[in-house]
Amino acid sequence: MVSTAEKLAEARALDRAETLLKSLIELSEVGSDSVAQSELRIVRLMLRTQVLWVAGSALAQNGFFEQAFDSLRSLFDYAAANKPEALPFAAKELVSRHLQLAISGCDRDKNLAAARDLVGLFDSWANVDTDGWVLYIRVFYELREYQRAMRGLEKLRTTIGAEDRIDGIKLRDLVAIYLLSKYQEAPAFRDRFGPFAAPIYAECTKTGLYEAWISVGNPKDEFRLPGRDGGQAAILIGQVVVYETNVSPSKRNPQVEVMLHEMVHLAARNGTTYKSEGTWYKARRDVPTAALATYVGRIQEFEADGIALPSSLDWLISFGRKSARDSSEMLHQQIANMLEYFEEIGEESNATYQCAAILSGILLEVLGPASSHEMQSYVWHLQLMSHELALERARRNVSVEL
Repeated sequence: MVSTAEKLAEARALDRAETLLKSLIELSEVGSDSVAQSELRIVRLMLRTQVLWVAGSALAQNGFFEQAFDSLRSLFDYAAANKPEALPFAAKELVSRHLQLAISGCDRDKNLAAARDLVGLFDSWANVDTDGWVLYIRVFYELREYQRAMRGLEKLRTTIGAEDRIDGIKLRDLVAIYLLSKYQEAPAFRDRFGPFAAPIYAECTKTGLYEAWISVGNPKDEFRLPGRDGGQAAILIGQVVVYETNVSPSKRNPQVEVMLHEMVHLAARNGTTYKSEGTWYKARRDVPTAALATYVGRIQEFEADGIALPSSLDWLISFGRKSARDSSEMLHQQIANMLEYFEEIGEESNATYQCAAILSGILLEVLGPASSHEMQSYVWHLQLMSHELALERARRNVSVEL
């Protein structure tokens, strides 16, 4: 129930916003052919738009958003008739609002279609700036038109330089655009990532794992819904890991697993050095190695106690084992491609844990039990070197020393 005081506060805020809007509307209706008045009209229209947008967000009133769009369309039309060089600016303002609403789930298809029509004009304009091309890329990425998004990325690179940082787009999304523009067809994506295709495809396309599983050509009947029998071992909230103390069926303290997981991350971030066969190596890979170390420890624990793994983890591990048994000559290259993907996005993501579970299943088939020296050797060596070298040393049971 909304209290009377809250209703009164909302009414007062609405009255203040409407009073300010009336004043701005009057100002925005000033017209002149002079350059100064032309600039002033654009500023007033933008100010009016901003106030309307803030009022709509604060008061959850769709009418304010509609008026804001009316104001922006007036700005666009005015620029087209009187100041063509301001068209990209007006278009960007419209696109950013449509995109914001689409991403928030408000009339997604309608807003994305409107944004698409506007950014389509950028291809014929010579004065589109960096922010404009960022919007172009984001719109076509949301629309899953990856070739167009890649075209925008190429345009952006010519504007800011090939190696410069791109603000406004997550690195993970840039990697996704590159991959999906190059391997958009399911067979090509599956050939590149093999058993890891579904988790990575789900992450790149921002879809669910089941949809991605089907999209990359896996049989429907092999997909299993995650079970709830194992509970949650931990959850990440911001930079804080919260874990349950009662999910482990053995006497092992789950805090040990959390500490090991974070130690792998810190080793890579700090450049910790380890020795293998007399040579010192700097730790460079913590994703998905930290997750892999956690799963291998958990598998070892459950194996020792003779207890079945949680179904959600067991399914991915079993899928990895099956992939190893049915493996083609491409499997080890597909593992390397998966590792390269995580190196490129530079962060731990949902796909990290799914891929680590699948990889642990492959290793169980290739190297033996989780408690074996070979398995432990691989997990440690993978922090330091390529999959191919880590596997070769694991098969020879080479140890890693501090």
